Amino acid sequence: MKKIISGFLSVSLITSALGTLPATFEAKAITVSSDSAASVTDLNKYENNDIIITYKKDSNATKKKTLNICGLSSTAISNAEVAKLTDNSVVLKLDSNDDLETAIETLSQDNRVEYIQPNYIYKLYDTDVNSIYSSFSENTDFTKQWGLYNDGTTTYSESSSTSFWGRPTQTTIQATKGIDIDLMNAWSICAAPKRETVVAIVDTGVMYDHEDLIEHIWTNTEEIPGDGIDNDGNGYIDDIHGWNFYDESVYDLDYIWGNNTTHVEGNNTYYNKNSNIEDSHGTHGAGTIAASNNKIGTVGIASNADVKIMSVKALGGDEGYGTTESVVQGIQYAEENGAHICNLSLGGDEDDTALRSIIENSPMLFTIAAGNGDYYTGRAIDIDRTPTYPASYDFDNIITVANLQCNGNLHTTSNYGATSVDLAAPGSYIYSTSTGDGTTNSNSSIPASSSYEYMSGTSMAAPMVAGVAAMLYSCYDNLSLQDVKNLIMDSVTPLENLSGKCLSKGTLNAYAAIQLAKNGSILQTSTPIPTTSIEPTMPIMTTTITPTTPVIPTPSQTTVAPVVTKTPVYDFLTIDKLTISGGNTYYIGHSYTFTPKVSGGNGNYQYRYQISKNGKKYVNTTYSKKTSIKWTPTASGNYQVKISVKDSNGYDDYYSLQVQVTKLKIKSLKTNKALKKGTTTKFTAKANSGFGTLTYKFTIKKVNSSYSRKQSSKKNVFAWKIPSKGTYKLTLQITDSKKNQIKKTYTLKVKK
Repeated sequence: MKKIISGFLSVSLITSALGTLPATFEAKAITVSSDSAASVTDLNKYENNDIIITYKKDSNATKKKTLNICGLSSTAISNAEVAKLTDNSVVLKLDSNDDLETAIETLSQDNRVEYIQPNYIYKLYDTDVNSIYSSFSENTDFTKQWGLYNDGTTTYSESSSTSFWGRPTQTTIQATKGIDIDLMNAWSICAAPKRETVVAIVDTGVMYDHEDLIEHIWTNTEEIPGDGIDNDGNGYIDDIHGWNFYDESVYDLDYIWGNNTTHVEGNNTYYNKNSNIEDSHGTHGAGTIAASNNKIGTVGIASNADVKIMSVKALGGDEGYGTTESVVQGIQYAEENGAHICNLSLGGDEDDTALRSIIENSPMLFTIAAGNGDYYTGRAIDIDRTPTYPASYDFDNIITVANLQCNGNLHTTSNYGATSVDLAAPGSYIYSTSTGDGTTNSNSSIPASSSYEYMSGTSMAAPMVAGVAAMLYSCYDNLSLQDVKNLIMDSVTPLENLSGKCLSKGTLNAYAAIQLAKNGSILQTSTPIPTTSIEPTMPIMTTTITPTTPVIPTPSQTTVAPVVTKTPVYDFLTIDKLTISGGNTYYIGHSYTFTPKVSGGNGNYQYRYQISKNGKKYVNTTYSKKTSIKWTPTASGNYQVKISVKDSNGYDDYYSLQVQVTKLKIKSLKTNKALKKGTTTKFTAKANSGFGTLTYKFTIKKVNSSYSRKQSSKKNVFAWKIPSKGTYKLTLQITDSKKNQIKKTYTLKVKK
């Protein structure tokens, strides 16, 4: 998947028209370990039964080699799958947690293996919970895009929570005039694209036939559509607009409590046409970058340039999950098929060696979301201290982006870091293309359609930077991608409240970046604000202008409709707390009761529960008056528990938490007397948990002898008469009625 192009990370000199860019900023602080080949052997880090194995450079990665050295039984080997990831790495997919444990232990000790790691789970960065806003009434679509042109009239309300169990508060956000990227003036200079620039959206899918995107979708001209042949020999059949790497079997948690959507992995199904949720995230980012200037919908930042969007689906399901495998494959595909810029609005908590390696050695420029705060509280995280990945990687080809509100403040959920985050960009209440309308009618059972909606998060901020980068790279063919990053960083609008929050201490300014590219200096940093309304679809500026006199398109004399802000008049419904009876550690076969504490709203609450793991639902109730539920886990793993509550007016809130159910374990194995020839010793076994009736299988074998004894029954006691001195191996296997199993071997030495 990885192409290493030497010299990419060196800084090029720009032509004399540009001059030498000032080295204004210090390098990012290193937030990752210098040991790039550390194996991850902690079983708790593996959220599925997959292992990514990277072999040393002189040891090619093959299926046969992997299966020969992974230490598995013949049955486990026959059920295992091995898929090539890069030239020297594979993904080993196993059936059970026991097989995973065995393989980890064996592979981590093999000197042919560089390192092993989990196939980590990745989730899109979006803040749907805190970012459902009422839309403006009767406004044209461009006037909704404050990030491109902010006249100070935007007003919206949002809810936020200030403590772990804190009650959400309703906050009104009022725009500050001029807090935007100043796109209009940027277009007035950058009006003649000189080269095609491809931006890969490695995310959920992109609705390539959306009314506002179809003109800017990348097309693989070397592939013949629909002939079922890999015409260009790149390994992908009929990959006309990109590829779908999402694997629904790995992690699929429904966001809207309903019917499962139908997913297809490993093909050219670029988006799920049967769901107006699944691919809204990637489609939204694509519109921010390149929605057409076609008098409908929205305007993309780079829609005046020769920019194409490549749809690389690496995340899926209603909540947008993927894995190391899908993300790394997606990045590699984008790179090998000519993408210049790659937007990654996703992240995870683990320092993922495979992901780090593919990004570090890529010739592409990456725009990366900084992340949306703590999972449970939503409060922002300083990722200098608590890294998140890939945002915290310290590479020259990365721009990490925080979420700026229309009033010039970072959103309360936006991660930050004085050295780990590069800059801020508009990311709150961003209106763009979508597959659904962002209302309660959005769910996995309604087909996708050419739609528009508001979203918030660092996921919305990163495409802003990708759009400006694409415009620069397309309009100025003397720039390298490293030059593009330097221009963006050196042209930010400084904001006092961003000091200590990001490296540049400023927010994205497209106009200043274009001026710096054209003239080598910034002549005007403030945003000129017209005194009258703006025509919603801005013409592409084709006239020649001097940089000292910024040109503003002549506005029409129409009057913008007044802003309508819907302010709730009811006491805000919220789930304050969700308690679980039975302690803080959760076991297979034990029963637990979930009970919420709810306040606000208009009473007559109804409750709905969902408990799922890896996409499989173990509990999925309908709305009812039943407040609590009892649940008995039947298998170990990390479960997601969701409760939704609605009142008599239909207003609702939901709460989500993770519950880790401990694996079946041997708690103890005791003997009633010392081991001595001729005596009968009783072994008594105990397990920590288990569902239903447990079966105990004892097997004793003498080393270097044919002697063996077995007992398999519901009894946890095994009596053994010791025949002679020597060394014996006692294997205890405990299995419950749901086939959960644990097995361990003990060495017994009889000396007398």
